[in-house]
Amino acid sequence: MRLQNKTVATLIAEGVEDLEYYVPLMRLQEEGANVLSAALDFKPLRGKNGLAITPDTKIEDLKSSELFAVILPGGWAPDKLRRYDAVKKTRQGNERRRQTHRDHLPRRLGCDFSGHYQKGTACHRLDRHQR
Repeated sequence: MRLQNKTVATLIAEGVEDLEYYVPLMRLQEEGANVLSAALDFKPLRGKNGLAITPDTKIEDLKSSELFAVILPGGWAPDKLRRYDAVKKTRQGNERRRQTHRDHLPRRLGCDFSGHYQKGTACHRLDRHQR
């Protein structure tokens, strides 16, 4: 269990892609991570293909200093969420943390932060569509 005692937040909204939500959720839990489903409120919502999801917490209650990672599954959710201040604040907190670790990540993950990928690595940018 490589992710024991790590907290990962998955940001969700109505119309999230079901498999992009559930598959990482299950894999991270298998590795011992505490995975939080965070939404704008506690109202249960439906994924793009109809699966029900109940949020564990609100996005505004997340503290980026306590998170190991943030996942933003596809579907219609990213487009809906990007407009809210709570999401912007979470992203800004993670950007500050990434700046702190910027010198170490390229060597470990085999990537750089210009958006270029090296063959056979697991480096992905969440903000690649905002260039």
